[in-house]
Amino acid sequence: MPSAARPRTDPDARRAELADAAVRAIRTVGADASMADIAAEAGITKPVLYHHFGDKAGLASAIGDRFLAELGTSLEEIFAGTDDPRAAVAQAIDVFVTFAEREPALHRFLVEGSQGTGRAPGELPVLPALAAQVAAFMVTGFGAQGSAAELEVRSIAVMGAVFEGVGWWLEGRTLTHGELVDTLADLVCNGLGGAPPT
Repeated sequence: MPSAARPRTDPDARRAELADAAVRAIRTVGADASMADIAAEAGITKPVLYHHFGDKAGLASAIGDRFLAELGTSLEEIFAGTDDPRAAVAQAIDVFVTFAEREPALHRFLVEGSQGTGRAPGELPVLPALAAQVAAFMVTGFGAQGSAAELEVRSIAVMGAVFEGVGWWLEGRTLTHGELVDTLADLVCNGLGGAPPT
């Protein structure tokens, strides 16, 4: 009698399982975890990972989407929840700094676009959704004007400054968590001078 066919796993559920394994591998090995490391953690071969995610950048995007959702409070909710733009910017930066501090290897994996993908900084997996929310807040919170392309460039530049500032801070911790948040919020809100207006 032939053996019963193994039930097929839902593709979304299978991707979630593999993303869980990737997160475990990144936490264990570090941000430079390879597809081989991730496949070994999942108990599968590399071609299975490529089948589900396309490439390492696709896997990084899937993990990024998950952690953006798991941060609990989206930028949109933060920006809509206050009449004080500076406070909203500081709160959004604090959420990001808290995540990076709690998950430094995942932060590096996601922000750097995952090691070995050859992606340019503008193609980092977490940037597009965040940048769209930042661009919208530039208009509603700060009254920024400009074309969609101009707002997109500004929002990408702001996110890049925050990402790089947090990455640098994780290496040396020359400021407290709160000082970092305030410094970055001042930079975002007040430009290169950084200091709050008097």
